[in-house]
Amino acid sequence: MTKMPAAAEPDLAPLAGSLQLLSRQLEEQSRLIREQHRLIQRLASAPGRQGWPADEPEPLIEDLSSQVANMKKVKAKGIF
Repeated sequence: MTKMPAAAEPDLAPLAGSLQLLSRQLEEQSRLIREQHRLIQRLASAPGRQGWPADEPEPLIEDLSSQVANMKKVKAKGIF
């Protein structure tokens, strides 16, 4: 395997920056997916909706709605 000439190394700087950005984006995406999974698990194990006032949203549904809004914001930033 041949070593690249030293003159080519500055050309790699933008690539390194792009890789760091992608790494941060993947970390954020993973965090959001873990949070969604946790909320879905809570929803799946929550008792039925009996007895919940019809005019009040359930906190868990509010959490999921908030997560969807966050995903849309992140998508708008170009992370997904």
